[in-house]
Amino acid sequence: MKDGYEMVKSREGARANERQKMFEARHSSDNAFVREHEAMTAVMGGKAPNLEGKYMNFNAQMVNNGGHAQEFGRELTAGLDKKAFPVK
Repeated sequence: MKDGYEMVKSREGARANERQKMFEARHSSDNAFVREHEAMTAVMGGKAPNLEGKYMNFNAQMVNNGGHAQEFGRELTAGLDKKAFPVK
């Protein structure tokens, strides 16, 4: 990067170039991370869901009475120490 109208390299120009290189390196590493994780999840895309028959009904999940959530909570917290973690 050149400084002003003189087209002479300056300290500010060198700093800006270094900053630009640093930002480009960070951006490319972030892009590589995103592409890697997209490739890992791409194998899951396009598959038909494997649902139980009761979920295929039109209004199967239109009513939420919390029963499923309560059962899931019980299963999730089954192994916890109830004294240390007082969950219902």
